[in-house]
Amino acid sequence: MANGECGTADHLMLDRGLDILDRMVQRMEDGGRIEISDAAMILKFIGSLTEICLSQQSDGLALVSGLEHLLRSKKGRDFARDSRRLSQMLRARLEEHEPRIAREKTIAIPPAEIDARISRLGEKYAARSL
Repeated sequence: MANGECGTADHLMLDRGLDILDRMVQRMEDGGRIEISDAAMILKFIGSLTEICLSQQSDGLALVSGLEHLLRSKKGRDFARDSRRLSQMLRARLEEHEPRIAREKTIAIPPAEIDARISRLGEKYAARSL
């Protein structure tokens, strides 16, 4: 598959990565802690899928790079703010690129299609019911 060409499964995996990033940020905003290595891993995952699926979106890749710098610099507030910005931007681009993603988001992705580490992060940062 060439750059810029990816299927629904790739888009769903990117959306899942963004969900995990959003939950990490929510935990930080609620006063909790996240592991830097977890955040670095999810940023790498999002960055690679952004490059594959949305190769023309260099601003998304630039934001991922900036987030990695903020993470290394331990600038939590800036990391949270820019993570929200990245998530909103990439979700909007995904919906423009493939509008049916919003409808198909509820489809379960088979575990074999997702790296085990990403699945572990999804469970670790799962939304907790109140």
